[in-house]
Amino acid sequence: MNAIEYLLTKVAEEAAEVAMAAHKATLFGLEDVNPLNPEAGNNRQRLADELNDLIAVAKMCAEIGIIPPDWESKDAQCKKAAKVLTWARYSAERGTLNGEESIV
Repeated sequence: MNAIEYLLTKVAEEAAEVAMAAHKATLFGLEDVNPLNPEAGNNRQRLADELNDLIAVAKMCAEIGIIPPDWESKDAQCKKAAKVLTWARYSAERGTLNGEESIV
């Protein structure tokens, strides 16, 4: 395995950890603390930690040329947010998204 393959594997690993943290927050709530690992903080903090880990690895990828050095794009992020909101509205219309914390 070379450095590129190693970092790509780390991207996949960190992305999976973000997904796992999001699932746990959904299942148990953002403020829940794992009773087997209370020092890790609540699910909100664990999700933030995992997102930061993923961003750190993405920046490492940029440093060695796997992705462009100017990979972070406010325009792309805004477009993605708009797409998420579009589908959130559709979900709300279908009755599958509800609650006080609605993003729509």
